Parts: sequence; structure tokens; C-alpha cells
Amino acid sequence: MPVLLGVDAGGTSTRALACDEAGAVLGRSQAGGANLRSSLGEPEANLRAAIAGCLQGRAPDAVCVGLAGVQARRDEAVALVERACATAGVTARPMVVTDLEIAFRSVSSSPRGRLLLAGTGAIAAAFDDWQPVARRDGLGWLLGDTGSGVWLGRRVLRAVAADLDGGVPTAMTPAVLAHLGIAGATDAQRLVAATDGLPPAAWAQLAPVALAWAGREEVATALVEGCGRGLLATLRALPGARADPVVLAGGLLAAGPLRARIESAVRVGGFAAEPVRGATRAAAAAVGIDLPV
Repeated sequence: MPVLLGVDAGGTSTRALACDEAGAVLGRSQAGGANLRSSLGEPEANLRAAIAGCLQGRAPDAVCVGLAGVQARRDEAVALVERACATAGVTARPMVVTDLEIAFRSVSSSPRGRLLLAGTGAIAAAFDDWQPVARRDGLGWLLGDTGSGVWLGRRVLRAVAADLDGGVPTAMTPAVLAHLGIAGATDAQRLVAATDGLPPAAWAQLAPVALAWAGREEVATALVEGCGRGLLATLRALPGARADPVVLAGGLLAAGPLRARIESAVRVGGFAAEPVRGATRAAAAAVGIDLPV
């Protein structure tokens, strides 16, 4: 019985799934993020832990790892994946693809379409024959990722800082301060000290605060509306026809006001609730097995 291993190595978490040729799940595991640019902790150790925890001693016949941030540092990323697999006892050579490819493949029954992802980062891509043929944004927190969790989380922090500094008050402040372990703080310098040195992936953990308050208070509503405008602008910047359905992916688009904003503007073809399943489909295809969606 062939064992197929798929891994979704994102900025915030890494998920691994092993299945057989019929798609029956043999094992699952989760660990910290494995993005070389923005993840907390040690990306290689997180990836190794997810793989080993999923396989529990099984030897996979095919492996596909979808890795966020792989385009900018491909050689380093491939080397990281190969080391993590080897130390986890995997002998099959891993296929390393983008997180976009596995997200799209986890939902779409057609090899052609579009994807809009808003998680820790943000990107839009057009696909043909399962391969991304055009992409917009995905430039990382410093240069882009408009509408991402990092983008939104940073703006939540700035709104709270403005509130504490005598500016426009926001109902998001108590939740943010509690998350940072400084509940009840009234001095903006406490916030400065609590956020100094936080990596970008940690900013993204505050994006849900804005989503929770959107529609209920002005500051959060404005932030989420700006997030939606930015994501739609990125999607519309893709070349070619805009009639193809859009697969949504990433935690920010799982449900709630931001997803509703996107769905009101484009034809949505589904949500990639488990991108890791796209990785197992890619692994299966590499050995001539067609896994169902």
C-alpha cells in the first residue's frame, strides 16, 4: 500500500498528512511554522516534528511539501526540507512547491483558475495545468503582502498605540493588551516594550481582533475594509480573463467579514480549508495516482 505524505509548511504552523492511494488518512500532525523569513522558533525543527509525528515510523513512497516563502530563497528552502525529511527518517526525495500550489490543488477540480490567499502573507495567482503562471504580491511583510495577517495585525497594533497615546479610542485595545500580557496598561510605552522585537508572524496573531470587531466599531471596520480593498486590488492585477472562479485560502478568508467582502465582489470556487490535502494530491500525481478532491 503506497503511503503518500503531504506537508503544508506555513508561516504560523506546519501541518502534515499521510494517506493511502484511496485518500484514507493514515496520520496527521501539526507543529510550528516553517517559513524561513517570518516564522517563530526554528523552521527546520518545526518541519521535522510535523513530518515525524505524522508518519509514526511509516516510510512514504512520495512526499510533497508546500512551503511559504520558497520562491525568494528556493535553494535554502529545498535544503531545509531535505534535511528535515532525512532526520525524520524519510528516504523518498521530497517535492518542494509553493504553498499556493497545494492550496489551489486542494479545492479545484480544474487545473485552471485563480487563487487568493490571505494568511500570514497575502498573494494572488493564476493557474494553468496546476502550475502558477502569474502572481501578484506575495512580496513579504516589508515590501508587500497587502491585506495579509501581518499587514492587518500591524495596523491593529498601530491603532491601539494611537488609542493609548491619546488618539482615537478603539474597542480592540483590551484584547490586544491581554494578548500581549499587559492587560490594563494605559501608557503607550508599555505597548512599545511589549512589541519590541516581535517577529512579523506574531503581528499576524492580532489580525483576528480586527475581524472580531469589524461591523461593531469604526476603527476595526475601517481596517478590515482596507484589507478587503487591498486583496481585491491584488487579485484584479492578475493578467488575463477574470471569469475563472477564485479559490480562497488562508486563515483570514476562512469565514467572517473579510471573506464576505471578497465573495461580494468575485465568483468564489471554494475555500482551501486543508491545503495539506493538495500536497498529498501532488505527491500522488508524482507517482501516477489520482487522488479525489
